[in-house]
Amino acid sequence: MFFFMFDVLGLRRNAIRGDFLLYIMSGVFMFFTHTKAMGAVVGSEGPTSPMMKHAPMNTVIAISAAALSALYIQVLSAAVVLWLIGQRDWRFRALLWLDAVGLGAYGVMGAAKAEAAGAHPLICIVMGTLTACFGGVVRDTLAGQPSILLRREINVTAAILAATLYIVLRMPETPIWPAAIVAAIAGFMLRAGALRWGWTLPGFPARN
Repeated sequence: MFFFMFDVLGLRRNAIRGDFLLYIMSGVFMFFTHTKAMGAVVGSEGPTSPMMKHAPMNTVIAISAAALSALYIQVLSAAVVLWLIGQRDWRFRALLWLDAVGLGAYGVMGAAKAEAAGAHPLICIVMGTLTACFGGVVRDTLAGQPSILLRREINVTAAILAATLYIVLRMPETPIWPAAIVAAIAGFMLRAGALRWGWTLPGFPARN
């Protein structure tokens, strides 16, 4: 929906003060806050609930408590994430390191799900890679940045390593958890090396 609005309809040409990704994430979080709060209100205790037998409990208190609890969690989560995204110093670096952890973990999770469904090992690796990287592709598209698929930076490669190593370790009937932990750590370490020492994939030599 956001891609359609800002790229197809051309709304992104309108002037936006501040960071574009922060602008997008603010709208996403406000939508989630509204949805969660409304769901909590709808699912709150009604006048026929056994809880209403205990004074001073009443419908107003039940609805208010449900709404405030949902709003508290959603607003706190939004504040933390937007605070991290809105800063370009050590907080942004911390976000990159957390992304590296998720890259290894989701590469393994996607491969494990495909394996549980009985897919071919190659399909398992592809599904693990897509699970780990698709969110980054959407993020880069919305932010107007070059896609991670086109960069020399080691990102997708780490997801491929995690998914491949998990499938290879599972072939000799290695238990799921040891294989998953080893593969996730390997994917994280490769991405961590890229963040720490600037590892990149080799590129084509420039033409004279």
